[in-house]
Amino acid sequence: VDEKMDRMRKGRPINSSERRAVLHFVLRANLNDIEPGGYLHPERARTADQSPLDLLPGIHHNNNNRKQKFLPENEHGAIDIAQAVQQAIHVRERVLNLARDIRNGNITAPDGHKFKTVIVVGIGGSYLGPEFVVQAVQGNDQKNDLDVRFLANVDPQAFATVQYNVDPKSTLVVIVSKSFTTAETMRNARKVKRWILDAYRGEDSLLKDNEIIAAHMI
Repeated sequence: VDEKMDRMRKGRPINSSERRAVLHFVLRANLNDIEPGGYLHPERARTADQSPLDLLPGIHHNNNNRKQKFLPENEHGAIDIAQAVQQAIHVRERVLNLARDIRNGNITAPDGHKFKTVIVVGIGGSYLGPEFVVQAVQGNDQKNDLDVRFLANVDPQAFATVQYNVDPKSTLVVIVSKSFTTAETMRNARKVKRWILDAYRGEDSLLKDNEIIAAHMI
């Protein structure tokens, strides 16, 4: 176990099925956690002064992510841990800035509506992970001005429950998926897409469908 942990902390490809490094601990790390030689202690990955929000992992959408290398590997297939931490910090900052802009009303629906509801669409870990994060930060000092709901089940009743008493024009939809090919997630995503577009039908609006969806779905 110690040997495998050592190889993991050095960015070696210990995931035998995908032949890649295991970097979940990098998502919690800061640059001052890196020791000479690119060594990172997992127990130092989270410092006492970090807020739970600082631990939010980044979101990346790429339909070809199974074929693309986001971090360069050396001749042994190992990842540069320091570079991985820098990239993770950059993504965390982007996610947090996006969240602040949504809460502050700097990012709105195309007709100016401030987002009041967030619907997270995913299944399995892509659903449970965000739900656990929301539960973890509930009760913080932040003003709880967003109603966050989750949609995983493809049963019509599940969507009916999620959209109950919700204005689609003030709803932001977050699609969570690694491959963006998961059948249940894509089916629910298309259902939510139609629901949002239908809310704009019949109005005297010059907005195009792609402009509406680009504003409401990420």
